[in-house]
Amino acid sequence: MGLSRKVLDNWVSTCNLSNMKTSDPLSELFDPANPIFSEDGARRLLALSTDEEILERMDALAEKCNEATLTPEEHREYENWVRESTFISVLQAQARLYLARLSPA
Repeated sequence: MGLSRKVLDNWVSTCNLSNMKTSDPLSELFDPANPIFSEDGARRLLALSTDEEILERMDALAEKCNEATLTPEEHREYENWVRESTFISVLQAQARLYLARLSPA
């Protein structure tokens, strides 16, 4: 998904990552023994990218968030984008692991 550095830094600073747990349903999506996704599907997931215009908007919102000047609407927009981007990033990490298991080096 290519989270921008500002967005990622802001998100990490607001999260307690030590409390995050691995989700069994996510692991099951990419289980090579019982795959739901195909190799092609995993590669397509990894090829997802964000439009430059959206990245610029999120960088602007991240800056406003750091300055505590977001409007309530901007806060919802930013929060939703970070949540969705994080979810896609987790799926992409699972896809990379899935592909690595298919063709060990």
